[in-house]
Amino acid sequence: MRVLFWDKNRTTSIISHLKMRDGYMLSTERGHGDYQDYLKYIINLSSPTPVSTAPMLGTKFNQINFNEWWCHQPVFVYDGASYSRQAIVLSVAHKDGGAHVDRKLEKYYEVLTSGRFSFGLTGDLKYNGKPPFAQGVTQYADNSHFCLLRQFAHETLASARHFNWIK
Repeated sequence: MRVLFWDKNRTTSIISHLKMRDGYMLSTERGHGDYQDYLKYIINLSSPTPVSTAPMLGTKFNQINFNEWWCHQPVFVYDGASYSRQAIVLSVAHKDGGAHVDRKLEKYYEVLTSGRFSFGLTGDLKYNGKPPFAQGVTQYADNSHFCLLRQFAHETLASARHFNWIK
C-alpha cells in the first residue's frame, strides 16, 4: 500500500503515476471514527490466544475522495490524536519491519500492536488439564495492526473493481 499510495520527496506512488490521486476510494467506515469501524473481536477460550481481532471486510461502502481516505479519515485514536490509513501503513513499513526495523516504535503504534487500547480478558477458568492460556493474566488481541492492513486491502480491491481501475 505504501508503493500504491504514498508520495514523498523523490518517491512517486503508483496512483500518482496513473493520475488517479484526485479519484475516489470505497471506505468501510461505519460512523465510530476509530478501529471499531474496521475490526471485530473473536473470543476463543480454548485457544492459547483467547482474544483476537479480524477485519470487518463487508460489502457496504462509502465513497470518499482519495485524500480523505488515505490521509484524514480516522482509523485509530490514541491519546487524543487520530491516525489515518497512511499513518498506520507508514508505521508498518518504516518502523516495524516492512522496509525498516526501528528499535523504538511510535507510542500509538506500540499501543495498537499490543492490543491494550481496547478490552482484555483475564481468565479465572477451570479446565480439565492445563489451561490453554495463562490464568490471572489479562490477554489482549495483539493482531489488530495486521487486521487493519487487511481491511485497507479489502477497501482497495473493492475500489479497484468498483471504479474499474484495470480496463
